[in-house]
Amino acid sequence: MGRSELAKLLEEKKKAREKLFQECWPHDRANTLLLMVFTKPDKNSLDLVFKLLEGFLVLPLHVIVVSETQPADHSRHPQGKITWINPENGRNAPKIGKWLTAADAALVFEEKQSTLQALFQKGVVPVAYSKSPLLMNYHPNEETGNSFTYNSFNPWDIFAAIVRACETHHFPYDWQHIIRSILKVR
Repeated sequence: MGRSELAKLLEEKKKAREKLFQECWPHDRANTLLLMVFTKPDKNSLDLVFKLLEGFLVLPLHVIVVSETQPADHSRHPQGKITWINPENGRNAPKIGKWLTAADAALVFEEKQSTLQALFQKGVVPVAYSKSPLLMNYHPNEETGNSFTYNSFNPWDIFAAIVRACETHHFPYDWQHIIRSILKVR
């Protein structure tokens, strides 16, 4: 990965992010993490997401939930921080792709290689289960890692990983270092 490729990706993400924030959250642009959440189509995954959403409201982030089991809901959620979208057999693919280009991080419950590669391609930092061989938990002191991982499927462990992502996102050098690590894997 050359510097010019990284710079090009970061510039593309910056433009997509500015456009999305101008459209959706024009008054909230200051270093807010944009998190996409990809749910699994099962009740346990959806229940876990609902438990996490309440905690997400207190964090400096905006959440886009992609769920096959929930209908799209573009109404304003508390504090305007949560948006739902349903892929609807690919009909919303362009919108999801646009949001993915702008996204900083993505919470995934299935760490399929194809899903992670799609995130890596867009420079999106995964927040995922620690058992995936493609992911290495970010360690700020060592400046190593390409993701934020959780060790069990419970809301507290996942929430802690999201908090670490939010904290790290406030440091542009560290965040770019993670993206650089992601691009080496793809």
